Amino acid sequence: MNFATFTIESVHGVKQTLTLGDFTVGPQPASAAPPKDSGQAARSLDSRVSDGRTPAAARIDKPIAR
Repeated sequence: MNFATFTIESVHGVKQTLTLGDFTVGPQPASAAPPKDSGQAARSLDSRVSDGRTPAAARIDKPIAR
């Protein structure tokens, strides 16, 4: 299925052409399935310091030692 060609112009006047090429819409082979998540992403998002804040938030509001 061939869809379309788009021309995009940036605010700086640079033009780019984007073409959506030929592809088939339908079932994907089993090998194309994304890998199963082992839960690592969820665990990394849930890392907290002892007072419940995220490590990044804990670093931002610490006073600077002078």
